[in-house]
Amino acid sequence: MGSIIKTTDGGQTWVHQQSDNGLGNWSSVKFVNADTGWVVGAAANTGAVLFSTDGGTKWEQQNTDINEGLNSINYSDGVSWTVGGNGAIYKTTDEGNNWISQRQPTYHFNSIYFTDENTGWAVGNSGMILNTTNGGDDWNKQYQNDSLLFSSVYAIDNQNVFVVGAVMDIGGTPVKPECAIILWTQDGGSTWMSQKIDATKRLTSVYFVSQNIGWCIGGYDIFKTTDGGMNWALQYENKTSPLYKIQFINENNGWIFFSSDSLFKTTDGGNSWTKQNISSLSFPSGSFVNSNIGWVVGDSYGGDNIYKTTDGGNNWIPRGETYRGYYFSIYFSDENTGWIGGYNYSNQQSIIKTTDGGNTWIGQDIPSDYVTDIFFLNENTGWALGYNGIFKTTDGGGIVSIENEKGYKNTIPAQIELFQNYPNPFNPTTIITYRLSISGLVTLKIYDILGREVTTLVNKYEAAGTYKVTFDASNLASGVYIYQLKSGNFTATKKLLLMK
Repeated sequence: MGSIIKTTDGGQTWVHQQSDNGLGNWSSVKFVNADTGWVVGAAANTGAVLFSTDGGTKWEQQNTDINEGLNSINYSDGVSWTVGGNGAIYKTTDEGNNWISQRQPTYHFNSIYFTDENTGWAVGNSGMILNTTNGGDDWNKQYQNDSLLFSSVYAIDNQNVFVVGAVMDIGGTPVKPECAIILWTQDGGSTWMSQKIDATKRLTSVYFVSQNIGWCIGGYDIFKTTDGGMNWALQYENKTSPLYKIQFINENNGWIFFSSDSLFKTTDGGNSWTKQNISSLSFPSGSFVNSNIGWVVGDSYGGDNIYKTTDGGNNWIPRGETYRGYYFSIYFSDENTGWIGGYNYSNQQSIIKTTDGGNTWIGQDIPSDYVTDIFFLNENTGWALGYNGIFKTTDGGGIVSIENEKGYKNTIPAQIELFQNYPNPFNPTTIITYRLSISGLVTLKIYDILGREVTTLVNKYEAAGTYKVTFDASNLASGVYIYQLKSGNFTATKKLLLMK
């Protein structure tokens, strides 16, 4: 357990102050006068705040709804702030009786789908459903339920949308035996209705080929609807391995990808399924553009984990010799152009792209080390879900990294951009990424929250391209800082949070 000790003689002697609560590890202390003060820290992986009004002789725990461990606390003019893990920032104006979050919580998104260049949905943990009607410039919360987890979203059109997932318990695991859930909207998300389904496992994927015919999968079961989602019937039960993702190209031909060395294929609308072997790896995702040509992606760190078929899955050829990492999302817009997303492992990019049907792959720069899903409308316009945001491209991914003997070179981006630093919050280093469309003098500076310059990271002439700069804040105090990029008439600023 953490300790609280006090001195009254300038530090020559220290007296242990015993907390009444015997809670966890303490990270920071702040007194506003000789009697009144707080200590903050973590207890059982949640935030903990102790408050004293007698100089620390007695400490009382303050009730909070803070789920993250706390790292620092400060006070000014009757207001106290505390910061913690996952970018948590809380404020109190009544001596800690109420702590109010100063930022939106961070949500993890699992699936994204667009019907056109403007209208789309993203779903994920904490039962979150977001909708955009302007191509992703703004996202609106349509639904949230902390007891739910959403795995997949599919929109038949701008009004009819299906979301599948599971009911979760407090510990974040599926509730048994009836944990599966399907939500359906017929008005673009203004109202969501729960659909009945006799599933006992979390639903992981949903897919429609028409207004009436669709499938969803979960655990070892495959369900089908022929009336637009009004009713779902168990169509097939797989005893081999848990199912992850389903895709159909028409009412008859479809595939299921799962955590095994093979996949399932149907040619009769799901009434029967045949097993297609690939290799010894696990392949949780795939993408077919017609009944013959398709790709699968796996999760190997050492062997080939990208395979292609040109005969509907009867034979598979490795097509990812250069990139061997943990990839679990794949999307092809046509026979030649496709993207794969996953985990940035051993200096591999978290998104790679092909324009020759998977014969060669090139890495793409995206300010996220972890990509969970990719969706493209065409070869240029697409979106990706990362652990730290939703990202959009209008030029097929923009910057690509061309591998050569010296590493990676950059092509010219379509516009000037300043990305959010990663990681954020950070301690003590973080990476700031920016893109230049034209050459010119570039300055990148760090300021404190009061606008005072802290340091200059870049001040030089740079050619067009993508740049990554490491900011080392080892000598700075915890808190919010500002970074500002200037090039020509372009200026952009963003905030970053240092937590020690």
